[in-house]
Amino acid sequence: MPAGVCTFCELSVPLVARLAEALGLPGPSSKAVDTARDKHKTRGAMRAAGLPSPECFKVECADDLAAAAQKVGFPAVLKPLNGAASLGVKKVASENELKRSYDEVRKEMDETVDFLFEEYLDGPEVDVDVVMARGRPAYAKVVDNGPTAEPYFAETWGLCPSLLKEADQAALEQLAVDALAACGFEVGVFHVECKLTSRGPRLIEINARMGGGQVRKTHLLCSGVDLVEETLFTAVGIPCNPHVVPGKAVAYTYVTSPESGVAAGVAAQAAALAASDPLVVYAKPLVADGAAVVGANDALPDWILDVMTTHDDPKAALDHVLGLATTLDMAKLVIH
Repeated sequence: MPAGVCTFCELSVPLVARLAEALGLPGPSSKAVDTARDKHKTRGAMRAAGLPSPECFKVECADDLAAAAQKVGFPAVLKPLNGAASLGVKKVASENELKRSYDEVRKEMDETVDFLFEEYLDGPEVDVDVVMARGRPAYAKVVDNGPTAEPYFAETWGLCPSLLKEADQAALEQLAVDALAACGFEVGVFHVECKLTSRGPRLIEINARMGGGQVRKTHLLCSGVDLVEETLFTAVGIPCNPHVVPGKAVAYTYVTSPESGVAAGVAAQAAALAASDPLVVYAKPLVADGAAVVGANDALPDWILDVMTTHDDPKAALDHVLGLATTLDMAKLVIH
């Protein structure tokens, strides 16, 4: 009999929850996972718990678009009910644009996928990474997100600790914890996406797993908390009690393909960047030289490079990593 089962992959989360239940092992319930992964169910759970939630409409086919537009209005966002990494997400400003966007993303997604159409949320976006133990937050930390590149909501940069006011950070952390409780979660590691809107904190979505990409490294460097360890503790039933040790400010940025073409010299420029600056934690190529890449003019742009830096000051860390990105010779990174 295994001591535990866990995953760091979004698509495996429902299977792992069911395996844990079948084997009598610790972990989040499959009901909670299913509620979190279906954005329409998440909104329903939020409303049932008396928590703020944007107006939304479940879209199962093109015939639902008119009713969705009537209920939600514009501007709004069309997104898959289940998804990750902004795939299939589009901002729309009119009913005609909604129809065009639906046709576009419908072709990109599996035919069984349904969509959520919901009001557009203003304000800065953040991630709230949470460790839950016995129904209470053992750790919660806000990570600022840069403005997403619309209309596809491509991620741009991240920063920890947050530059937001402490009261706003506390409110965002509380919303994340309340949203997890509303969905039925008591234990686990979670990556919760929120916005600090003009009306207060609002939930975007819950990921019932550790966040991917830079998330683990960010919290290790900034707080001394290893979210992989916390995930493993949860899986074997060891109560999570992370010891927070304040560290460096961490900033990272994704460099996206400016246009569609073929990647060239990405590894060389990444290596040169990492070697030339002691504040660079890493500069990782995300595509191989010779690979076809897509620019924002055609679709959701491809990430071609991931750069992370540290600094004693959060704002300085962010300014530094964004400044480094401007030193790249983009004309040589993508051949048309």
